[in-house]
Amino acid sequence: MSRAFVKEDASGEDVVVTHRPPLPDGVPNLVTPAGLAALVSERDERQTELAALAASEPTPEGRRKLAAAEEELELLLGRIATAQVVAPPRDRDEAGVGATVVVRYLTGPQAGRAAEFSLVGVDEADPLEGRVAFTAPVAQALIGKRPGAESAFKAGDAEQTVRLESVDY
Repeated sequence: MSRAFVKEDASGEDVVVTHRPPLPDGVPNLVTPAGLAALVSERDERQTELAALAASEPTPEGRRKLAAAEEELELLLGRIATAQVVAPPRDRDEAGVGATVVVRYLTGPQAGRAAEFSLVGVDEADPLEGRVAFTAPVAQALIGKRPGAESAFKAGDAEQTVRLESVDY
């Protein structure tokens, strides 16, 4: 979950406003089983927080926090409703959502470097933790490929080529 921006309310307490990562138009909301479990857990936490806010003293700050929490929960419920859990494919040598892959960069700024990451749903993605959204250019270049395949993609202004070294589910 990203912190889109932090705003101080009149009491000086930080109010975190979160935004869901965007899904391109027409792209299904693919998630791993762990990703769906995380969304459901987040829903439960947000419902508890919402109940506590609703039960608290109705101050202007409290009403603002309650409205923001209701909106965030509504967006989260939408994501859960549209989630499509992806099962590992029959051919477990083929990269897909839920796979952990090892690639070697052949060209571009990272040429010669190896990297390992998992291909996950957009709400699960955290590149610093080795989880890349299936909508990312490198993920799109790898999905459906088998070890040994080379794929080119554009990241920012740089063209890069990777070779898929391994796939694991």
